[in-house]
Amino acid sequence: MKITDFADTFTRDGAEHLQRQIEAYWLNQGFMVATQKVPLDIWRGKRAQFGGDLYVVRSDLVNGFPQGRHV
Repeated sequence: MKITDFADTFTRDGAEHLQRQIEAYWLNQGFMVATQKVPLDIWRGKRAQFGGDLYVVRSDLVNGFPQGRHV
């Protein structure tokens, strides 16, 4: 797969949407998960190719699972 296959999750709006999805999923499972949207500085030189800045979502999940903070 190419990076452009998932390009929407790398846009500002796409990353914010992904943040909400991750937080909502784990909240529904009974866990508080912290996420943040972070710009990918390494891609700044390729802005035109992707139509703007690229972002990733970071979280406090460990190996894909919450650290045990129940709500």
